[in-house]
Amino acid sequence: MFLGGVWSLRNLSITVPRAVLSGEGQSALLRCSYDLEGAALYSIRWYRDEYEFYRYVPRELPPTMVFPLPGATVDLTRSDDHQVFIVNLNRRLSGVYLCEVSADAPLFHTDIRSAPLTVVDMPFHAPRLTISRRIYERNDVLHANCSVDEAYPAPNITWVLDNQKVSKFVKHKWDFTVVFDTSLLTIKTVVIEYSSSLPFHR
Repeated sequence: MFLGGVWSLRNLSITVPRAVLSGEGQSALLRCSYDLEGAALYSIRWYRDEYEFYRYVPRELPPTMVFPLPGATVDLTRSDDHQVFIVNLNRRLSGVYLCEVSADAPLFHTDIRSAPLTVVDMPFHAPRLTISRRIYERNDVLHANCSVDEAYPAPNITWVLDNQKVSKFVKHKWDFTVVFDTSLLTIKTVVIEYSSSLPFHR
């Protein structure tokens, strides 16, 4: 919008993937779109939470400036005034990412947008299921344990019995009453109890 010689910054939006995998070679493309309506760009600044890690100022040479971002690297060959490309991420980089756009003089109109990003640290192994024994008689008690490696975010464990999800305090067709909290499953003639164990650390 142009009012009495005043240009405004409009339509600022940010595009950040909700989740990306951690590890060597993994990457995230963060985009910032805006309309300066003919005004000159003064700067683009990217932040993770409150920490600035990338700056683009077209009047400077070179126009890009990178600040250390522990746990990742900014690829300058794929970063510019509309996007920043981050590679080799780890889960410490999960957080809220912000793009700040400033128009040039005389107004230096500034606006900012933010979006969350989660860097996922997958379990190293598939879940491991162990049971107390393989053969049971009526009124025996079955103990089952499902263990998962450390991961981020913390994994959810879901028990399935005869293709049906085991739910809390639910009467099933097998006449089992379900009571569970974690990854330990106990089955009696008519009772299922479920509880969680701590993840293994790599």
